[in-house]
Amino acid sequence: MRFVRVAWFLLAGLALFAGYRRAVAPISTVSMRCRTEPSTGFYCPLTCDDSVHHLIGMWPAVYPYLILATPAVVAGLVLRRRASFAALGAYAVLSALGLMNWGDEVWGALLAGVWMGASATLVTVAHWLTWLVVDGRPERDSESALTPALPH
Repeated sequence: MRFVRVAWFLLAGLALFAGYRRAVAPISTVSMRCRTEPSTGFYCPLTCDDSVHHLIGMWPAVYPYLILATPAVVAGLVLRRRASFAALGAYAVLSALGLMNWGDEVWGALLAGVWMGASATLVTVAHWLTWLVVDGRPERDSESALTPALPH
C-alpha cells in the first residue's frame, strides 16, 4: 500500500508543479486577447511576454492547483478505497467547474482536473487491485454472514 500513498502524493506534487509553471508562464498562454491583439498588450505596463503572476499575482495563479491537489492529499493520507473513489468524484466535479469557466484566467485552470482525474483513475485501480491481490478479498458464505466469528 505504500506505493499507492506515494502515487497520491506524487499526483498532488505534480498539481502544485503545474500551478507554478502556469504562474511563471507568459500571459499569452492564458489570454485570448494576446493572441488576437499582440501589438496592444494586455494592460498598459504589461506585455504579452510578461508572466501571469505579474498580471494577477502568484496566489490567484496557483490556488486552483492547490484545490486540485487537495483530493490527492486527502486520499493519500486516508488511504482507503472509498477515499480514492471520492477523489475521482472530486476531480470530475472540479473538471466540470473548469469547463464551465474555461474563459476565466483563474477558474479555467480547474480544467486541469481532467488529466488529474485520468491519473487518479490509474491510482484508484492500482489501489483496488492491491486490495484484491495482496490483502485478499474476504470470503463470504451464507454461514459466516449470519453468525459472528468466534475465537477458536
